[in-house]
Amino acid sequence: MTNTFVTQLLDQLGGYPRLKAFIGAYDFVSSEQTLTFKFKGSSRFNCCTISLNSLDLYDLSFQKITRRNGIPELVESATVQVKNVYCDQLVPTFTQQTGLYLFFTEKEEAAHLARFGS
Repeated sequence: MTNTFVTQLLDQLGGYPRLKAFIGAYDFVSSEQTLTFKFKGSSRFNCCTISLNSLDLYDLSFQKITRRNGIPELVESATVQVKNVYCDQLVPTFTQQTGLYLFFTEKEEAAHLARFGS
């Protein structure tokens, strides 16, 4: 994952080590302007796709993927899309949708988000 888009997006989310430690993120797959990863700990979702849209904003898609007889299956009723998200709204949107936190305290999260300004 040496893509500049991916590097910047991971930084906006708090960094790869933070995602790995806080939510058990794994199976990162990226393309030119999209990042998909799976994570643990949420009863609602276990996969997130973040794409850069034509407005230079992010579109987030949260999915629940289960296995039936060893075959991955998307649970359609557990799919949510959030469009046109600013970079400083990525962490709060992720937390709101999944119930998972990426920072220990609100103060730590606010300091991180201040780096990206609104």
